[in-house]
Amino acid sequence: CCWLKNRQAQFGFFYSLVVCTDMKINGCMKGSENLSELDSITIASDPGTLRKVADFILQCAKEIEEDPDGWEHEHLGDYLGNEEILLNSDIVIWNSKDGG
Repeated sequence: CCWLKNRQAQFGFFYSLVVCTDMKINGCMKGSENLSELDSITIASDPGTLRKVADFILQCAKEIEEDPDGWEHEHLGDYLGNEEILLNSDIVIWNSKDGG
């Protein structure tokens, strides 16, 4: 699943870089439903919205752990519900067990 690489940082302490090969990042252009695998994503946002996104991802991880065979996917837009936030793009978390 993952490999761990240790490097010595400039100040003499060690940090770890974890690369998970079972995580895919997919996306589609606006107006298209054709998914493409991406090398990277950029999220430009304010701290409050980033915290909401982080809470969403953590909640999805918790739900996947609780029901790994039944949990399929969740949309950020659905998670936020009727909050007064306009999404320029949606984030969908997919359970990798379901081939997401």
